[in-house]
Amino acid sequence: MLYRAVDAHGISRLGYSRTQNGIKVDLRSRDPVFEPSAQWEEHGCEDPRITNFDGTFYITYTAFSRRGPRMALASTRDFVNFEKYGLVGPDCDDKDWIIFPERIDGRIAMLHRPESREQIAYFESFESIRDPQEFWKKYLERLSEYEVMRGKYSWEEKKIGVGPPPIRTDLGWLLFYHGVSMDRIYPAGAPLLDLHDPSKVLARAAQPILEPEMNFEKSGVVPNVVFRVVL
Repeated sequence: MLYRAVDAHGISRLGYSRTQNGIKVDLRSRDPVFEPSAQWEEHGCEDPRITNFDGTFYITYTAFSRRGPRMALASTRDFVNFEKYGLVGPDCDDKDWIIFPERIDGRIAMLHRPESREQIAYFESFESIRDPQEFWKKYLERLSEYEVMRGKYSWEEKKIGVGPPPIRTDLGWLLFYHGVSMDRIYPAGAPLLDLHDPSKVLARAAQPILEPEMNFEKSGVVPNVVFRVVL
């Protein structure tokens, strides 16, 4: 597991821990495995998601700087050695992004959140993700064409953001995400996306499947949060 830790100055770093049963932590890194290493992440490395893609674990995370949140990418094969690729998204506020664990119609698919709504994008290769400038220029000119979903119900009225990578099922891609109400409460929801065209939402729960109820969910750096659902 990669987790976000915040120091007394509000700077986020990512740590690594390992468990065999989901309860007892067998190993925990003494030092961060990710920390700010360039100006584009000067205020922290946040919100990691991990996708196992053909034996390589790709880590999508948010790089935060004075310019705001941006999408950043890294990878590892052993969770000992990590390679950072830098910023890979458009030059605008964008975060909460994931990569699908397999190709869809021969392409690599990703979800991300510019302008408080979930969008989809496709790439031919990971190399093209890491060299994105011309792609994003054209993409932003047609942003509305790539929208998957936005806040629809009162508990997600302010914004939404995806959690872990989607899970393939016989009925479609099961996606977990958080919504934010106007009162800044973060519950979790679950839509089902089409297997062959995940821009199509087949079903979407009208009510949250998980809400902040326990003390550890109601207090913290950001209170009243069930931020990401992990199975």
